[in-house]
Amino acid sequence: CTGHLLTKKEGNYKFYLASDDGSLMYLDGKKVVDNNGCHGEQERHSDQKFLKPGYHKLAVDMCELGGGEVLKMRYEGPDTDNKKITIPKKALKYEEKKEPEFAKFRDGLVAWFRS
Repeated sequence: CTGHLLTKKEGNYKFYLASDDGSLMYLDGKKVVDNNGCHGEQERHSDQKFLKPGYHKLAVDMCELGGGEVLKMRYEGPDTDNKKITIPKKALKYEEKKEPEFAKFRDGLVAWFRS
């Protein structure tokens, strides 16, 4: 997914990404959470990031290798009264969707897709 995160208050934020299987989170073009790999549901978090009010570019990549499927994006900081919560829809602005280009893959090939 790609889009923007709106922060209303200046301060330190921490981001959490739980997934089954791998996932990566980028904020303003920099990787902030690395939860990559083949694994059951697990959560990783960023270091604290100082953010000013406004929109910040947000991108999340995920891959699924079989079994369960989970992706949870959470954060904590001044906008959440420093409580860890799921990032609410009102704080997200999605970029206009592009139609994906599909290719023929053989069985068992794992691919990443960013919409």
